Amino acid sequence: MASAAYEYFEVLKGWNKVSSIRELERVMRPIQRSSVLFNYLYKKVKLQCTQLKPRKNGEFTFVHPLNVVLNLLKARVNDELIFCGAIMHDFIEEEVDKYRDNHKIDQKTKKGIEILDQYEKIAFKELEVELHKFASSNNINSKTIDDLIEILKLLTRCKRDFYYESISNIFKYKSREIKEKAIQIKLADRMHNI
Repeated sequence: MASAAYEYFEVLKGWNKVSSIRELERVMRPIQRSSVLFNYLYKKVKLQCTQLKPRKNGEFTFVHPLNVVLNLLKARVNDELIFCGAIMHDFIEEEVDKYRDNHKIDQKTKKGIEILDQYEKIAFKELEVELHKFASSNNINSKTIDDLIEILKLLTRCKRDFYYESISNIFKYKSREIKEKAIQIKLADRMHNI
């Protein structure tokens, strides 16, 4: 009989990234069918990714959020809110980066950081309003949207924070449920980025 540690190793050793959009999209279909919110966010992130540069390795940017969801599936996660947070985990950061580039803002200056911080708040507010409107018209509990926004705030690295400072904020969060969902997403994110 294999030890528990070896069984975990067996699960983890198969966690290779998937680069094929077609394969990743096939894996996402059951979640899309079962969750109207995930399906909506999926399309929103896919559209955003078509406007972004490829990843450093040349892959289509959409490969990353899909791999984060895939990693959660491999970990046997079955939580709609976690999947929604995973697909959206970089959304606000990407919006802030687009704004920075379009307005030629120097994020190395205090003034630049202040401008980007303000825009991040605006982007979150716009997203929150949009998602509450969507939830209302689709009979989705507004608490689901509130929780999703909180998860995304924990996962979004503010331009003023160092990377690990940003991660430490997750562990300091007051709600254990939100914190644990954010941690699972962050770990799946790191697995793909590694």
